[in-house]
Amino acid sequence: MNPYEAPKQASEPKSESAKIEMAAIPGRPCDFCGSRNTGEDRLSRVAPNFVFVLFFGWTFLLIRAAFSTKNDLCRDCGQVNTYKTTGSKIALIVLIGMIILAISIAMKEP
Repeated sequence: MNPYEAPKQASEPKSESAKIEMAAIPGRPCDFCGSRNTGEDRLSRVAPNFVFVLFFGWTFLLIRAAFSTKNDLCRDCGQVNTYKTTGSKIALIVLIGMIILAISIAMKEP
């Protein structure tokens, strides 16, 4: 491999199925213009804080997941759409169930 040579161009896929695999997967439809040319507006994922996870454990992760939202940027009209994911809704239901269970246990004890 010669570092002074120009990089070789990738050859075009010959089969139709290979072309389909290389096509971009459409995102969520935009709430404003209806385009499916959307994607995440962040460059990197935000990781949970290690100190909170260490001290509060999985309850911190459950609370964080229950109240998190996701943003999609429409590449056609430029609008940012904010929505809750299905996992976020499930985490909220589990969190509410745990709170109700803790309250009912606290009420039964004398």
